[in-house]
Amino acid sequence: MPVTIGAREKMLLTLLGALLVLAAGLWGLRQAVEYQGDLAARLEANRANLTELRTLDADLEKLGGAKLGARTLASALEDLMGRAGLRDRVQLNPVTQSASGRVQAMEIKAEQLTLDEMVRLVYMLEGPDVPVVVDQLEVAPSFRDKEMLRVSVRVLGQG
Repeated sequence: MPVTIGAREKMLLTLLGALLVLAAGLWGLRQAVEYQGDLAARLEANRANLTELRTLDADLEKLGGAKLGARTLASALEDLMGRAGLRDRVQLNPVTQSASGRVQAMEIKAEQLTLDEMVRLVYMLEGPDVPVVVDQLEVAPSFRDKEMLRVSVRVLGQG
């Protein structure tokens, strides 16, 4: 025997279907607004990064257009680390850079440094021997000896 649905039940089912469609539409709209907010936040962060990069580029230009010449940033920093007496405790890692090739970036990681050695390292990096800009500097206690320091420095130089 077939089940018949009365007019009242049809109206209630139609109303329930309309409410479900409305709820799904509101949920989708909410997701779209959240996604737009996330995109706006990422755009603002990228704008801040671009401003910082432009400032760093201006700092490099202030170095008087000094360039490394035929030397690479890595070889100039190796020489500097040798003069500072830190060659055996320093690791130089190139940092991926933009396709322009104008700016070279290098990360310097040093282990087991005293405070005096760290100050000498930063002083030599900021000196006129190697035209670089210190982009980032991180200092933490060494893993092996808490009295010593672990230093990570990212420098930028014009190639």
